[in-house]
Amino acid sequence: MDQAAVAAAGGEACVRAVVPRHLGELGAMLGFATRVFRADPAYQRELRAWTASTSGAHASGAEDGVPEAALGPESLPAAGLVRRETPVPDDARLTARLEAEHLLVFCTEGDSRREHLAAGAVCARTWLEATARGLAGSVLTQPLHLCGFRELLAERLELPGLPQVIFRYGHPVDPAPPSPRRLLADLLPD
Repeated sequence: MDQAAVAAAGGEACVRAVVPRHLGELGAMLGFATRVFRADPAYQRELRAWTASTSGAHASGAEDGVPEAALGPESLPAAGLVRRETPVPDDARLTARLEAEHLLVFCTEGDSRREHLAAGAVCARTWLEATARGLAGSVLTQPLHLCGFRELLAERLELPGLPQVIFRYGHPVDPAPPSPRRLLADLLPD
């Protein structure tokens, strides 16, 4: 896998793609975020709404949303999505998992709307490059919404700015099923 090509695919001057160091710190912080989200009733309500699917243990008969099978059977949270019953791995196990993966953190100097959009665009281009190389990817953004998390992460990981997105990528273990989609005609008014 050509990690340098994937990392360089974004090409935006105000966004830096960084391979994170200090994965023990990252593992501890992601473990903390996992425990916070697992105990947060508002987060759990929103997660149920977004992951309402047509099959699986959490089925609600919806026609769209993230399918249950896409979340995977592993005990480690898929793409940072943490249900109340999701087993929370200890920080050492989470760190070991991170050490076995390919990660990029997209950082910006400031926190303006323009920088948010630029980081999103860089992440999208990087993800497309990874996909073109037969790789799968996912983003971890939920933890970055916790108050003070990004600033502390920037400090502990010695990042060159504020983290906007954590991107995981690599060869997929199992292919994920496609998410169900509504027909375009169902979304547009007559």
